[in-house]
Amino acid sequence: MDALLAFWPGLQVMTGDLKSAIELHEMLYQVVRKHKFIPEAFTTDYRIHWNSHPLRPEFVESTYFLYKATGDPHYLEVGRTILTNLEQHARVPCGYAALSDVSTGQKEDRMDSFVLAETFKYLYLLYESPSSRFVDVEQFLFTTEAHLLPLNLFGFQNHNETFRRQFQQQKFSSIREQNLSKILNENDKKIKINQCPAMDQQFHSHDYKEQLRENIRGNHDMTETKISSAKPVRTRLTASQFSPENTEHISQLQQMGIRIQPLADGQIQLVHVASSAESIDDAENGLAFMQEMVELMKTTNSFENVHRHLPLTVVPLVQTRSRRTTRFLVATAQFGKQLHRTQGIFAQLDVVQPFSACSNLQQSGRARVGIVRRGDCMFIDKARYLEQGNASGGIILDYNLSLKTSHNGIFSMTGDGNNNVSIPVVLMFKEQAFQLLNLVTQSPDLIVYIGEEKYLRESFYEQIEEIENMVLVNKQQSRRYVYGDREELCWKLTEELSELEQIVNQPIEISKKN
Repeated sequence: MDALLAFWPGLQVMTGDLKSAIELHEMLYQVVRKHKFIPEAFTTDYRIHWNSHPLRPEFVESTYFLYKATGDPHYLEVGRTILTNLEQHARVPCGYAALSDVSTGQKEDRMDSFVLAETFKYLYLLYESPSSRFVDVEQFLFTTEAHLLPLNLFGFQNHNETFRRQFQQQKFSSIREQNLSKILNENDKKIKINQCPAMDQQFHSHDYKEQLRENIRGNHDMTETKISSAKPVRTRLTASQFSPENTEHISQLQQMGIRIQPLADGQIQLVHVASSAESIDDAENGLAFMQEMVELMKTTNSFENVHRHLPLTVVPLVQTRSRRTTRFLVATAQFGKQLHRTQGIFAQLDVVQPFSACSNLQQSGRARVGIVRRGDCMFIDKARYLEQGNASGGIILDYNLSLKTSHNGIFSMTGDGNNNVSIPVVLMFKEQAFQLLNLVTQSPDLIVYIGEEKYLRESFYEQIEEIENMVLVNKQQSRRYVYGDREELCWKLTEELSELEQIVNQPIEISKKN
């Protein structure tokens, strides 16, 4: 939460929602009591997130409106606390200085205009007595910057007699101005008729208001105090438990007012909108969940399933001059077959048509890993079309120059909550995509490994029969061996498998950018 939200209790007073105004104001007051001022941003357990404070007026404004609405002397004590803190921690010889750090009291050479225009104006009005009023504020409306707008520009009553007489002596110079005066006077009558109804009788009780505040003081985690409730207690989803692939988790987030938004780079963003939660309790649970997620993201390794977000490798089984096997780092997907902590897959590649894979594919008749480009539809849509087209997997090629494996290791393509894909799909960044396409152009029957690098050799020997079938199909489809000598075919097959085995056992290096 941030300091600017402190205007909200004042607005709640205007709408007649006094209970919520009292409770939210008290929460903010506890922040003031803990840190002397409201930090620019703070957490739901009152810890500082951004530690500056430019002497903002919003909390004083809400304090003034609550005092006007309830007459409760508690808000005069709140004002006294604010004044004391200003004098002790912000006063300097030439005025009042903004604080760059509320925890240390460090000041900065700055005093914004709103300190005079709003902060001190509301503090003055909080303690102003009717006898000392220069202007009857009841005849005015405050703007968001605490400027005074007369409710009736031509008919308000002013306690300064000289000013009032001068105002009344004004003559309208045209019929248009006379008509305007008549309209404004009629509106003034309507305003008096349509005044807000009196607050509920219970708010006349000091004990009731004090009980509302006491509930907040005893609940620093912002959970609402329940005197009695017939609702069953529901266990809240925690950030460490959350999985974007779990449809039940998605449903629970929606109940708490949290939306999942896919970003342009394939990652997801969690957005909390308290007003869209199913209840106040759910909204507060949403706040707690978001705060947990922030803390969890600071220590990514604490994710139980963090391995699923680490990059995988694509290893082309091709002989290189350096006698070192090249690998490409690729990003993972939150949907489809997962290749972490298990054997990878061996497959041949096929550049599919249409290249975007956002519609039905032209089937090649072979179950290969399809190479597609990024864009035009969601990642999971491409995966579905690939699977429908008999592909055994998918490699999505990215064309964004700003994304590189060097600084996008923790990257995970998002789905749409319906994980009905069973093939593995990975994303390859532009710096390596062209190298892979070049290899496919040179070797149309290129075999690649997709998975964790440490399982490459184990996977090769475990899946040697499947790899042998790939090579055999390639040889048989070659015109030379359609009617050729079977013994020669077996010899060539053995020779090629031996070459693949040598490649698998070579040292591996990360591919350099072209």
